[in-house]
Amino acid sequence: MFELFSFRHARSDYILLADADFLPSPSFVQHYRNGSYLWYNRAPSEEQTSSAEKAAFVVPGFEFLTLPKVSVAVPETKHELVDRVLNRKDIAPFSFTASPLAHKPTDFNKWYTSHEPYGISEYQDKFEPYVVIKKSAAMPMYDERFHSYGMNKVSHIMELAAAGYQFVVLPNVWLIHVPHFESSHKRQFLQDPNERLRNRLTRFEFVVRLMNKYKLESCALVPPNKLN
Repeated sequence: MFELFSFRHARSDYILLADADFLPSPSFVQHYRNGSYLWYNRAPSEEQTSSAEKAAFVVPGFEFLTLPKVSVAVPETKHELVDRVLNRKDIAPFSFTASPLAHKPTDFNKWYTSHEPYGISEYQDKFEPYVVIKKSAAMPMYDERFHSYGMNKVSHIMELAAAGYQFVVLPNVWLIHVPHFESSHKRQFLQDPNERLRNRLTRFEFVVRLMNKYKLESCALVPPNKLN
């Protein structure tokens, strides 16, 4: 699968886990460095190394509500983005209507006015943010059984939570979805009930494996983050 191949062959120290149909915000790397620096420096020096290894920096995702004209540019600043979400209303948080729980813990209303990174206060099992994580030998990989459409990213995020990663939302970076035609994999998934059933069974098998691997006694994977 493409995600697993990318994990194994990435040459950088940090990896942005996002779909290929998203554009990163301007000066993404610099704003990421600034935001992660602010967060790391909240921790005592002896905890900073372990914090860096197990931080999943959340990058909020957005989408156009209608197919934009070629002349319509993507937002260049956070101020412009927020204005288009709240006032012009031609952009919205990604999948907010189709799958509202997928990004709800990000707390977009808080993000619109934030100037510092903040921790996710409540993980839930449908959470599937786009994140930046440090590449390491202990980093959980995508499960190879999710080889088609559905449940691959949300399951990987669940394993990050089970492995003790902290989800931290960065204030000045974002992604915006590039509109495109629906993929054949998605059409097959939506139209074939047997494909959806196989996908859900794989998900159940994954959760059982996860609970055994991390010695979890319940589905409450992580306590509320204390960074708020």
